[in-house]
Amino acid sequence: MERKQIAVEATRIQIAALWTVVMYNIAFAHIIGFIHTGTLQQIMQGSLGLTVTPGLLLLFSVLPQVPIA
Repeated sequence: MERKQIAVEATRIQIAALWTVVMYNIAFAHIIGFIHTGTLQQIMQGSLGLTVTPGLLLLFSVLPQVPIA
């Protein structure tokens, strides 16, 4: 019975951590969107000044997670 309780507690901790990451990302996206209006449109048009590659997108998605870790 004790092993099952430990497993449930570990699952609850993982869900809480994932929820924290999701909420952080939503807040980060909104803050950046408020500060730099029109950035999303520039990225979609390709007029940002740099070529957006899949590797660059990965880098930009991982970088905000560093303060959480």
